[in-house]
Amino acid sequence: MPSDKKIKAAPEVEPIYENAAFVSTVINGRAFKVGSKSNSMLGDTCASNHFVMSDEAMYDCSDIHESINGIDRQPMYATKVGKLVIAIKPADDAQAEIIKVFENVKFVPNLSENLFSITAEISKGARMQSDADMNIFLFYPDDTQIIFDRRISTRNGCVPCFKFIALREKT
Repeated sequence: MPSDKKIKAAPEVEPIYENAAFVSTVINGRAFKVGSKSNSMLGDTCASNHFVMSDEAMYDCSDIHESINGIDRQPMYATKVGKLVIAIKPADDAQAEIIKVFENVKFVPNLSENLFSITAEISKGARMQSDADMNIFLFYPDDTQIIFDRRISTRNGCVPCFKFIALREKT
């Protein structure tokens, strides 16, 4: 299933987040690399858009004031919508990173996790699949893929995620 195809999304970009430490954990007898909240996108099948904790790398933004329900059990508002370029770092270091541009990304101040809308990507043509290791794959028509190959523990289990580095244009 892995692909080494790399897509260049922007001519010159630089990372804006430091590489966070990713350590291993065992969940239900299986070893996974654990995601940190600032550098992880949690896979969410209920989110209608991608939601991020930082607007630092967003571009082509518009100001909005849109209430977001179902997140953090408190009233929250998206204040910007725009594009975001990210480098996705597979847990298997032998695989090439994937660079993708996402549109309609919403910035929510005080959000505790970055949320990646799996349903939004499926509606844009991605196909979803999983494997015996509990990884979730999104396959895109351009022959790229995103692998949710890390986990963030919850009270009763875990949430699949992938490690990313937000990129911005060099100025």
